[in-house]
Amino acid sequence: MVFEMEVCGACRTCEMACSYHHSGEFNPDISSLRIRQKDGEQGYVVQLLEKNEGPSRACDGCRGLDVPVCVQFCSEGDVLTKILHKFLTEVGD
Repeated sequence: MVFEMEVCGACRTCEMACSYHHSGEFNPDISSLRIRQKDGEQGYVVQLLEKNEGPSRACDGCRGLDVPVCVQFCSEGDVLTKILHKFLTEVGD
């Protein structure tokens, strides 16, 4: 599922934190979220995985943690929190 994130600077720290949380290594290919450039325009979108894809796990909002790991390390954590809430509501988690 893809969400607009107008304020994202594409540092990808959220991807790195997520991958480390899942695997103990910094590898964005393992992350449950992806930061992608918008097609044909400036800015970025956040893709949250609804199901496992290869080594990547579906995003569960870091179930069991008070604050999701991606949010802890995102400079725009408030915006990312809203995106995660909407995602988890839509996928029925």
